[in-house]
This record gives sequence, C-alpha cells and structure tokens, in this order.
Amino acid sequence: MSTHQHRHPKPHADRDEFITIIGQDADEVSRVYAKDGLAAKGFSILHRMGRHSFRLPEGSPLAAHIGEEAGMRPMVAATYMRRAGS
Repeated sequence: MSTHQHRHPKPHADRDEFITIIGQDADEVSRVYAKDGLAAKGFSILHRMGRHSFRLPEGSPLAAHIGEEAGMRPMVAATYMRRAGS
C-alpha cells in the first residue's frame, strides 16, 4: 500500500483570470489599471512590474506593433490576476 499522496491543482485554477498591461512606463500601466477599475474587480498584481522585451513567432501580425521588428524599446508590463469565483 502506497502512502504517497498526489497533489492536485485547485479545481478552478484553470478558470483564474489574468490581465497583462503593457505601457511605455510604470505610470502608464498604473493609469490603465486604475481606469479599468481592476482593483474593484478583484485583480491584484501577480508579480512585480518590470521592463519586458517581446519576442513573437515568425510571421505574427503583432510583430508590426510590438517587438524589435517595430523598432520598439523595451516596455513595462505587469500581470494581474483574480481567482475564479472572485
């Protein structure tokens, strides 16, 4: 008889919601978070806000807007999350 217990993910973990805001600086990201009322909707920051560079799959239509192909400098991004049922 095995005494090993398997840990299963929370049943609603796949329904958790994530929003990533990308901006030119931290102030811009914070303004979007506030304007969209994300705190009142239960979203909190998942990880610290920071500078990001973006890499896209070859041929992605987003390449014209984000990433080195568009000549964009690294941007600031923050990901916010709310748990399912919040």
